[in-house]
Amino acid sequence: MHSSNTTHGSDEMTEDPDLVPLSLLLESAGEGGLDPASVIRNRERFGENRMTPPRRVSAWRQYLGKFNDPIIRILLVAVILSAGVSVFQGENLLDTLGIIFAVVLATGISFLTEHRSNREFDALQTVRDKTRVKVLRGGSTITTPMNEVVVGDVVLLEAGDAVPSDGYLLTSLDM
Repeated sequence: MHSSNTTHGSDEMTEDPDLVPLSLLLESAGEGGLDPASVIRNRERFGENRMTPPRRVSAWRQYLGKFNDPIIRILLVAVILSAGVSVFQGENLLDTLGIIFAVVLATGISFLTEHRSNREFDALQTVRDKTRVKVLRGGSTITTPMNEVVVGDVVLLEAGDAVPSDGYLLTSLDM
C-alpha cells in the first residue's frame, strides 16, 4: 500500500509519476465514493485494474529457448563428440541417439511445464478478474468485479477479502 507520493533516491526525494496523491483521491471520491462519470474518466485515464501479463513468445521460440540451458548445451556437445568418435571408430551411433533422446526429452518436459504454468496463470487471472469486491460509489455500497475497480474507488474490505489493488488504507479496526 502506498503511504506517500514520493520515492527515496540516493540524495533526494523525487515524485513517483504513477502515484496519485491521497488528497486528490479523497477530493475526487468525496464522502460517497466516485460518481459514474468519475469512474469512466478514471478508467480511461489509468486503465483497467489488471496485472500486467508477462511478455509471451511463440511456442516454437519458447521451445528453442530451452536449448540455452547450460546442461542442454553440454549434452549437445556430447552428441557431437559421441557422433564423431562413433564415426571415426566405425561403431554404431546408439550412444549418440541415446543422448539425443535425453536432450529431446529434457527440453520437451521443460517446455510443457512452462506452457502449463502460463495457462494456469491465465486461468488464475480470469478467476481474479471475476472475484467481486465491495466499493463505495455514488453514495452506495456496490459489488463489482475486481478488474472494474478504478483509481479513486473506496474499497470496503473485511477479514478474508482479497485486496484488489494498491491503495491507501483510510481506516481499520483491530489491525
